[in-house]
Amino acid sequence: MNSYKLNCIIKACSITDNIFKQIIKNFKQFKTEKDIEKFIKQKTKQYGCRPSFFPVIATASNAAEIHHKPTN
Repeated sequence: MNSYKLNCIIKACSITDNIFKQIIKNFKQFKTEKDIEKFIKQKTKQYGCRPSFFPVIATASNAAEIHHKPTN
């Protein structure tokens, strides 16, 4: 793997880590799975990125569902 690709992966991991730290820090502000999905999409855009796949947010009984789409 060349250094450019490796640096891109490192940057993507850092951005993802920062977004998830913000989710955990402010977790009580989220009322639904869709709230978390919206937050992830907003933060991703603020970082000048686009997601490689839709966010999978699944809580409670939804956690057992494969590729669950966020709900209210």
